[in-house]
Amino acid sequence: MVRAAIEQWPSDPKVFAVELVMAPSNHTQARVRVMAEYQCFPIWRDEPTGVSNVAPAALGLSDRLASQLHLWAHRFDGTLNRADPDSSGFVDSASKDAFYADGLELARQMREELGHTVEVRFVDGRTGTTSLI
Repeated sequence: MVRAAIEQWPSDPKVFAVELVMAPSNHTQARVRVMAEYQCFPIWRDEPTGVSNVAPAALGLSDRLASQLHLWAHRFDGTLNRADPDSSGFVDSASKDAFYADGLELARQMREELGHTVEVRFVDGRTGTTSLI
C-alpha cells in the first residue's frame, strides 16, 4: 500500500522522490525515500504506523552527503511562493532539470554510502518514471 502512494507522488510536478529499499537482518524490507517536500528533511522512512521525516545524518550518511541533501532540500524550499502557493515551482525548465540531475547524483552517492544491501530507485517528478540505480 505504501508503494502505491509512492507511485502517486510524482504526479505532482513539485515533488521528487528517490526510494531506497533496505533489507535489515530480519529480512523485512524497510523503506527510506529521499523526497523534496516544502520545509521538511529530504528523507522519509516508511514505518508500520506510517511515514516519518528523517534527518539525513540519522541514516549514518557522511557529513558531506548529509549537508548536500540539506542544501538540495533548501533549493526546493526556494521554489515555494508563500503569497501564492499555486504558482510555486522552478523559474524555468533548465532550473528544474538541474534540480533533478542533482537529485539523481545524490541518489547515486547514497547508493555508494549505504552499500549493496540497498536498492535505490530514482523517481523523476517531471515524468513520473522510476529508474533503478
